[in-house]
Amino acid sequence: ATIWRRVVELRQSDADVALRHAAAWYFREDQQAAAQSVRQVFARMATQYPIELGVRMALKPLLLPAQIQRWVERPLAAVARWQLLH
Repeated sequence: ATIWRRVVELRQSDADVALRHAAAWYFREDQQAAAQSVRQVFARMATQYPIELGVRMALKPLLLPAQIQRWVERPLAAVARWQLLH
């Protein structure tokens, strides 16, 4: 449960909220265009942002044993990438 909360925090960051509000204001006449713009930004971010590094940084404060941390990094990175895109 703690790991899942840390992954969800990636999606609920201040930058995410600011981007959504800016797009909603800019495209205030066309909400579909706002949603499409946000999706495009997150699609680009998913290819450019080092998600694996972000997952490692999110797991570090949990002080998991090294073997468990290595075991969960890759699946969590996939979940984080999916979460950013949807």
